[in-house]
Amino acid sequence: NTALEVRETAIRNEQEELERHWLEAKHVELDPAHLELERLNEHKDEILRIVSHDMRTPLSTIIGMGNLMRTEGLSSSDEGKEYGSIIEESGNRLLHFINDLLDLSKSESGGFRLEAVRTNLIELLGKTVHIFEPLAERKSISLTLNHDPEIPDIIIDGPKIGQVMGNI
Repeated sequence: NTALEVRETAIRNEQEELERHWLEAKHVELDPAHLELERLNEHKDEILRIVSHDMRTPLSTIIGMGNLMRTEGLSSSDEGKEYGSIIEESGNRLLHFINDLLDLSKSESGGFRLEAVRTNLIELLGKTVHIFEPLAERKSISLTLNHDPEIPDIIIDGPKIGQVMGNI
């Protein structure tokens, strides 16, 4: 029995040694791939930063023009002021989306946080409905928000919930 046990131990040791060599070989193969993934991830983050920055400048102009249409009388009709309001709200929504792109990059590096604040849900949903009303009207769709007037404020990340509602 001892000769058999010695042989079994030798086989187990040989098998463990082969497994160690195989794992070391795989590690050597994966190490360059890992380095390449890190490089690509850094490149993606840089692109997100550049694109986000380059989009903010024209977007700020669009938001400003919508605000002027709404508040400064650049449009003599109520409909024009309404469109100015929609342009401004949509621009702000897009600005939040751009910021979310940066948040995505932050989340991958562990820096993403939700901002939970007291939010009037009905007001938030009303803004979403307001943005889509012209599109609904053009398609002869009635878009209304029915709600219980007693719904209290809730603690949520309003801009992110607004984004989700706009995507539905």
